[in-house]
Amino acid sequence: MCIVIDPNCIPSVFGSSASDRDDFKPINQWISRRSGKLVYGGSKWYREFSYHSRYVGIIAELERSGRVVRVNDGEVDRLQKQLERRRRHKNFDDAHLVAILIVSRVMLVCTKDKHACRFLKDKTLYPNGMARPKIYSNIKHKHLIADKYLVGICRSG
Repeated sequence: MCIVIDPNCIPSVFGSSASDRDDFKPINQWISRRSGKLVYGGSKWYREFSYHSRYVGIIAELERSGRVVRVNDGEVDRLQKQLERRRRHKNFDDAHLVAILIVSRVMLVCTKDKHACRFLKDKTLYPNGMARPKIYSNIKHKHLIADKYLVGICRSG
């Protein structure tokens, strides 16, 4: 399984003291112990992740163990800008997540941001023929943790 995790969910997925930790434990276990991989990239993802710097070591360890796939930052940044120009809306502040999904072809995203969900599901933001992603936002979505979401970018390495 490949998953894009909104940086704002990093503490919930990898933290030990987050109040909603149990909701995101299946993602943590899938990435840490099974076939799951975290996919990320782009300047805005890093900027948002920098607010959660205490998790840098965890992400670095996952990277060393082959549990992380980093997509091309420049490609994500360019696509993010295109998406923002195409879809101007005050609540569309997560174009970087859509861009990562398009660049990587990942079909699963983890976010708790209700505003983001609206845009993540907007089929006009994706290329023709690309399905919209499934969204994991709580334990009710643990059925989404499945190998069928393993895409090409996550098969190598």
